[in-house]
Amino acid sequence: MAFQCAAEQAPSDVEALMSNNRWKEASRAIFLEAKSANKFEWSIPAGQANAGFLDDALDTIAGMHPNTQSSALLALVADVPSIPPKRSVELVQRALALARTMSGKSANYIKSGELAKVALFYSRQRAEPDAKTIFEEALKAAEKGADEDDSGGYRQISEALVRDPKGSRDWMVVLVAKHLQRQGKNANSAFAYRDLAEVAIRHTNRQMASELIESGISAAKNISRESMRKSALEGLANVAVEAGYTKGLPKTSPYTQAIQEARAGNPQRALAIASALSENLYVDHGQELHRRVFDDAVKREDLKTALYLGEHPIRPVSWIQANAWRQIAELQVKKGTKQDAAGSYLRASQTISGSPEAVRYLEEVETTLILGGSMRQNGFEAQGRKTTLGAIAMIDLIPGRRTDDRARAATLLAEALWRYGMYSEAKQQALRAYREASGYSDKNGMEKARLLSGLGQAASTFITKASDQRGERNNSKATK
Repeated sequence: MAFQCAAEQAPSDVEALMSNNRWKEASRAIFLEAKSANKFEWSIPAGQANAGFLDDALDTIAGMHPNTQSSALLALVADVPSIPPKRSVELVQRALALARTMSGKSANYIKSGELAKVALFYSRQRAEPDAKTIFEEALKAAEKGADEDDSGGYRQISEALVRDPKGSRDWMVVLVAKHLQRQGKNANSAFAYRDLAEVAIRHTNRQMASELIESGISAAKNISRESMRKSALEGLANVAVEAGYTKGLPKTSPYTQAIQEARAGNPQRALAIASALSENLYVDHGQELHRRVFDDAVKREDLKTALYLGEHPIRPVSWIQANAWRQIAELQVKKGTKQDAAGSYLRASQTISGSPEAVRYLEEVETTLILGGSMRQNGFEAQGRKTTLGAIAMIDLIPGRRTDDRARAATLLAEALWRYGMYSEAKQQALRAYREASGYSDKNGMEKARLLSGLGQAASTFITKASDQRGERNNSKATK
């Protein structure tokens, strides 16, 4: 009842709380308003816990569907480092009990992934016997689910291994592979083999990775649906590039060809491959390939290739080009060429600020704020501040019908301005974001809840500084 009353009062109180720098109370009220919009929005409990409202977070999770509570608890433990270790263990044990009692259609599919996550948690804690017992339980659930409806439970497990580099172990990969051999050759096993190969590469076990790639290719060739077969084979080919595996590969995809050319020191050929790809209403294949080759070059710290691709975009999209030059600048800082980095940062800034577009979009605001933060982090304080302030005018140019984008942009800008110590300006943007988000209307309230949850998390980051400010004022009065 208390929570319900707080949620009902939140909309009328939040603006007053913000105006008076009562950020902790404002943050809590915003989260409760988000929950009243849609109690199933996934970001709410983690946001509440990170803001210091763990009991609220647990109350939110308790109101979710029983089959999702286990996953929500595990996400809470993974995403909120401030939870004490002993409490984390208690929450994981509760998640384990909930996973074991799942019921209904596709319960084994869901259960296999959740049990795998629990096993990975115990693996990170070096509790190997518990990890093995629960991981075997996850595999049994996946096997049962496959017998029931070919649900792909093994993929749930393999994806969990990919997402948890600290908890995954070689013995886990071996066990999943053995079960996949019994399942047969199909789409689920092909994609699972790809995941397992990726984990094996991360563990520097290239021999194991090569064997898994072979099994995956064999399974993928049996997929009847052409688009899915191509996707599986391309995914396996991409992993094979990392593993140094070449035997028995299918016809090389444009992505793999472009990566191989770039890695061989031929960025011109990689660009030609990307330029030859088409675009449609939904996907610009050339742009996507260009980005993936560029990202690979940055990951490998291949500055020469990154510079070439930065100089030769597929199509001139301001925020994509600005992102590229920002990453180049960061790489130059890392390599110790700070003067070159200054030029790249300037180019990134001019690319986006000098755009003649009369309309702006969320991507441009995000890019500008990331750029400003990067400049500041790497010693270009004044330039970073100027770039960040440039985002203020952009929000007014976001089309009025895009209320959700305006709310997100204002939330991001409030956080950035607060980091610069511009508290009054940050408060104005937070108020703006709240008005946009609170007034947003969508069919099931999910988007409204998501917008409010994002703002609640941002407001929670203001708590410590606001408290410090009040303390300084009180100390000043006491001195007088």
